[in-house]
Amino acid sequence: MSLVVANVRLDRDEWLEKIRQGVWRLGKAPPEIRADREIVLAAVNRFGSDIFHASFKLRLDREIVLIAIKQEGALLRRVSPKFRADPEIAMAAIKQDRLAGKFADYNLRKDPNFIIEAIRQNPGIIEFLDEVIPRGCWDHKVHNTVEEYDADEAYRLRAVERKREADEKAERDAQIKVVISRETYKGEELSAMGSGRRIASP
Repeated sequence: MSLVVANVRLDRDEWLEKIRQGVWRLGKAPPEIRADREIVLAAVNRFGSDIFHASFKLRLDREIVLIAIKQEGALLRRVSPKFRADPEIAMAAIKQDRLAGKFADYNLRKDPNFIIEAIRQNPGIIEFLDEVIPRGCWDHKVHNTVEEYDADEAYRLRAVERKREADEKAERDAQIKVVISRETYKGEELSAMGSGRRIASP
């Protein structure tokens, strides 16, 4: 059967099964399916953007919005302003997509406690804080948190570098051992030739 099923009326249970499997998308469903809460929940649990094919009423359903945002954080930009002002929904978006913080409500973006928690949920947001925090709303607690995470990142990079150096040293030592072993074998082989003995290769 063609995946283009916009004009086909299928049994509800079949729609639910196919959408759960990701075989069909909500955008091809008839109006009654787009208004079915269970089916819409199944759809956005796989493809967050399918929320925009749900009925108007379900697009304003907080649980559905939260599930969609957890799948695709960037959707925060397109949902109702009341959801962009919802701390749980906005934080879920940031956790999934570090760029989503730019689309959170103004009052959340100027709240230092919200910003600090956002950094903890997704440290990648640090790179974009100048775009997230409104002008004049930087707080000393946010500065301290940023410095803490920057220090952690610097420590991590130093640890990676130390491991790389240790691995390179171990490789060089192993190569030196091979060379020494070969040289020792050659010396023993020459000595054995003089005495008529045979030795095993290393």
